[in-house]
Amino acid sequence: ALHLEARSPRRLLEGTEERLRRATDDLHDGMRRRLEDLAAEAADAQAEMDASVHDRLEALEQRLALGAEGLDARSPLRVLARGYAVVSRGEDGRPVRSAAEVGPDDRLRVRLADGELRVRVEETVPEPQAPPEPLAP
Repeated sequence: ALHLEARSPRRLLEGTEERLRRATDDLHDGMRRRLEDLAAEAADAQAEMDASVHDRLEALEQRLALGAEGLDARSPLRVLARGYAVVSRGEDGRPVRSAAEVGPDDRLRVRLADGELRVRVEETVPEPQAPPEPLAP
């Protein structure tokens, strides 16, 4: 005769509870490991992004510094510091580009590196003309 061992409902329930507990523990462990992996990936991605932003900012700062140097080198104030002046009409402030533009008693403003002079023209002296080139024989 075949002897089948009948399990009691209590024993069956205990076995089911144990399997459920193990499955729950396994699930929690798997989820914890996955969350740890995701956190590590996020930290790596953040570090890469921070490095990329830092590198980009450094490159932009370098370009800005070069641009500022270029602007400074072309600055009219820098030219004035080398001993040049900007001359403008006293009445309207228009720049004077030629001695022929002014006459005796005209009022002018002369902008220097460290201030401005207000002057009156006594006379204008034109630039001497270069002698004409001799004609070839």
